Amino acid sequence: MVAEQRVEAGLAADSRLLERLNRATRTMRSLAGQPAWATAVVEAALVFSGVAALLRVNRETLHLEAFGVRGRESERPRDVGIPLAGAFRTVVDSRDSVVALAEASEISGSLIGLLPGAGRTVLLAPLVAHGKVAAILLAEGNEAGILSGLELVATLGGAALEALAPTGASGLISIGGAEP
Repeated sequence: MVAEQRVEAGLAADSRLLERLNRATRTMRSLAGQPAWATAVVEAALVFSGVAALLRVNRETLHLEAFGVRGRESERPRDVGIPLAGAFRTVVDSRDSVVALAEASEISGSLIGLLPGAGRTVLLAPLVAHGKVAAILLAEGNEAGILSGLELVATLGGAALEALAPTGASGLISIGGAEP
């Protein structure tokens, strides 16, 4: 009887998680190209991590589009231009996720101030659309389940952007109304 209850509790938890991801996917798809899209991506990432941020890639600079901490309302922070270097450069060049130390040489000193703990690791996951990294999801944590969930959120966010046509001569995608 106890084993059956555990199985049922596990199935119920899985069902709730799938429901949240389905809702997040629908929200990201409906908001693609609008300012609230970045917040929707961050809120979906907060299902798996206590802290998340979305950074838009604009040539050699990253722009902080949304930031959130689990249990608090997500916000659109003051835009901070961050050079595309360190672990972020690796993500863009490889179009693959990277686990990095939360140190200035890896993710920028201006982002470290947003993270509540010191000596932490962060996942940097690319949101790829039209073959290019349009944005990078930054989230705390490096446990296997967290990484898989965050990579899924990044993939879903990229898929929502894939429906948008690239704009301008640069072939970049407009995120949240910002010029690429």
